[in-house]
Amino acid sequence: DTRIILYRDPDGKAVAQSAYCAHLGADLSDGDIVEGQVRCPYHHWRYDQSGACSHIPTGVTPPRAIRIYNYPVAERWGLIWVFNGETPLYEVPTLDGTEDDYIFVARELPEQIQSDSWIQGTNGVDFQHLTVVHHMPTAALKGDVVFDDYTYEYRLEVMSADGKNRGYAANCIATHRTLPIPTNNYVIFATNAPKPGVSDSFWVAAVKQEPGESREAAEKRLAALDAFLTPFFMEDEYILNRIRFRKRGEAKLIRDDLYLGRFMDWLDRFPRHKPFDS
Repeated sequence: DTRIILYRDPDGKAVAQSAYCAHLGADLSDGDIVEGQVRCPYHHWRYDQSGACSHIPTGVTPPRAIRIYNYPVAERWGLIWVFNGETPLYEVPTLDGTEDDYIFVARELPEQIQSDSWIQGTNGVDFQHLTVVHHMPTAALKGDVVFDDYTYEYRLEVMSADGKNRGYAANCIATHRTLPIPTNNYVIFATNAPKPGVSDSFWVAAVKQEPGESREAAEKRLAALDAFLTPFFMEDEYILNRIRFRKRGEAKLIRDDLYLGRFMDWLDRFPRHKPFDS
């Protein structure tokens, strides 16, 4: 129930800050960028890239205490990642190796999903859903899910001994698999929460150039994966737009929901950050 602004400074670096002016709380996303700084639409106070108030038009020297708050930001895999807190508790979601090891493309689902972003995250451990809707063989989903403090992981051993899913918090999954396209492919799926009850969806499609494979052939495999992912993720759209999700204690879970139930418990214990501007 808060907002952030996201922009690039004069050096091209992404900056994420709380969206409400420290003066009277005007929404800075309605303002302007002036000389690389955010200008409030209400009284034209300006804030620099550190969040400090740098200019007040009446000529008053801005007190040091007047500032908006900066969120940690990183750019990886063609996406901008913003951490909800002062210090990141875990690394930026990633695939094994570095970006130089892959050919990849980043996308955004054109339509917003009409449910909270963490609900999409439950799909990563909802093995019934992955089997009946996304047609993943049951045999692919029988590995134990290991939960760490901020991530979880399980093997996805179908056609690839190295296949796995790794989830970060409740809004990102990085996966290596050979399904449904019969070749090694890699996907990072992430969501954000522009406001309560609504989520935006993003993904990175990636392949590795195999030994002896031409760049052109690898790019064709990437194009096939990229073309597959939009309808794949939209298979859930109409469901998520109408779901009234039942949480732990309300849902009638069965034995097949073992890891989904553990995920809900894990998520209940996950650290929450009180917004800087509250």
